[in-house]
Amino acid sequence: MAQPFSADIPQQLLDDLKLRLENIHWPDEIIDSEWEYGANLSYMKELSQYWHDTFDWRQVEREINAEKLLLKSSSIACRGNEPILALRCFNNQVL
Repeated sequence: MAQPFSADIPQQLLDDLKLRLENIHWPDEIIDSEWEYGANLSYMKELSQYWHDTFDWRQVEREINAEKLLLKSSSIACRGNEPILALRCFNNQVL
């Protein structure tokens, strides 16, 4: 049965994320490594700065909630109390 979906991130989680972004312990960068050993350090610093200073969670929530999405979950098979395969759908699109 489909149920209306509404995004509602608790402020406590957003505050925690902001604090974690403020306190990242960055590793040293291997000179000229670019993306060879994982994510580029300068890119990750820029991305985390964006999430800390610019990204507006509440605006995204408003946009998601304006879509009037429906969420449907179905367990296909179970082993004990654990689903072996579960499908989640937004507006008939399997995620």
